[in-house]
Amino acid sequence: MSLEPYYEDQHVAIYHDKWEAVFMALDRCDHVITDPPYSEHTHKKQWIGAALTDKGKPRVGIAHTELGFEPITGLEAEQFAASIRVQCRRWAAVFCDLESISMWKAAIQRSDLDYVRACIWDKVDSAPQFTGDRPAAAAEAFVLAHPAGRKKWNGGGGRNVYRYPVNGRERGPKIHPAQKPESLMRAIISNFTDPGELIVDPYMGAGTTLRVAKDLGRKAIGIEISERWCEAAARRMEQGVLDLYRSDEEFRAETQGAFFDEGGGSNESV
Repeated sequence: MSLEPYYEDQHVAIYHDKWEAVFMALDRCDHVITDPPYSEHTHKKQWIGAALTDKGKPRVGIAHTELGFEPITGLEAEQFAASIRVQCRRWAAVFCDLESISMWKAAIQRSDLDYVRACIWDKVDSAPQFTGDRPAAAAEAFVLAHPAGRKKWNGGGGRNVYRYPVNGRERGPKIHPAQKPESLMRAIISNFTDPGELIVDPYMGAGTTLRVAKDLGRKAIGIEISERWCEAAARRMEQGVLDLYRSDEEFRAETQGAFFDEGGGSNESV
């Protein structure tokens, strides 16, 4: 392909452009794991995220803010799902707000992919409802799609609820306003992909999926329209492969009851 990467090393490549301009020009990938914009409903209710200090003070403020990018539409979801059908060999995991699960299910099914199910991220340290007049939004989702036929994952009999704090083990301010914790992404990447496989993230943001994929011995490509986030992601990639984690097998054995809803198992986050 003639596209020039914004950043590239032996593990990852980053492209600064719209996903539509890059994704279909790439060779086919093994997996798509990505976090596109959420619905207009969620964008209108976004709260400012403040830094979580080393003393554990809350990261969430009490004022509304703009995320800096537009919400996704149903048409855009259908276009993206159609591209996954062409370009992805195995799993696609697409984050969304709970209100958009049905939209993504319809888009996936119209693209002749198998809609497998929605998984829930239970944000165990999420902010309360500051207005006090309704339940707080304490969960997000990711929908799973797969080409028709046999499916394989590494999670055994685990259920579809992932319990992780918003901040994970990380401290300090989030790089990106919609950034997911590395601990959550490690669980997802370990469950649905294998070492050496290629993951594409067409809505890369600040590169958390790429960072974790690199640490876990996967290859990854990120696409991001904002140069600000491309630069942030490139700096994270330059840290090299970090020997911070146990093997996939050790991780799954030690945390099976922690990040899955085991129907009476541990509620602790990892």
